[in-house]
Amino acid sequence: MTSSLVKGSRWFLQLGVLLAVLVMSTGVTWAQGECNEQCYTPLASAGANFRLVLETVRFDDTDYIIVRNLSGDDISFEGWQLCQEQTCVALPADNPLAHGARMTIHLNEAGSNSASDVYIETFSPLEPAAGEIAIFNSADLESMSSVVAYVRWGAAAGEGSREAIAMRQWETGSFVPICPELDHVGIRAVGDVSIVRGWKGQPFGCW
Repeated sequence: MTSSLVKGSRWFLQLGVLLAVLVMSTGVTWAQGECNEQCYTPLASAGANFRLVLETVRFDDTDYIIVRNLSGDDISFEGWQLCQEQTCVALPADNPLAHGARMTIHLNEAGSNSASDVYIETFSPLEPAAGEIAIFNSADLESMSSVVAYVRWGAAAGEGSREAIAMRQWETGSFVPICPELDHVGIRAVGDVSIVRGWKGQPFGCW
């Protein structure tokens, strides 16, 4: 009896290893998370290598993102780039972000920049079906070390994902699930921003 149980356990272990190898070799991508209607307050966490985190991404008719400074100093955005797929724009260099502070970056909208709000008039619209936000601290977008914040939703494989994965800021092949049947119009970080489980899709009524 004991011998049969041991053999059965070994068989299941071997099967699990084989399935894992097949997933990695075929490039299967996945979303880790579930559709839900609960509203969450942003509560982002990150490792010591993060200076800046994305906390909120809102798409649909209103496009904006919210970032928070986790470093011990003010962050100057001089030379920094905000990217969505192949569209990149320079972040305003004259509006530094204080330590611990948050900043809302309004996209495709005009306005007066301040310490808490900046406006980028022309940017690629953020689509609910699939998209990404990547922030680089230099114009060298091919440099692995230049990506400082990243998130992907709706579908896998974005332009900035290679650098983000290399810097352990994102999980290979993963994305935050968006649930149209629940009218998801944005995502919020509710935990570790480098893994999909640290993000939640948010319905229209949560904003």
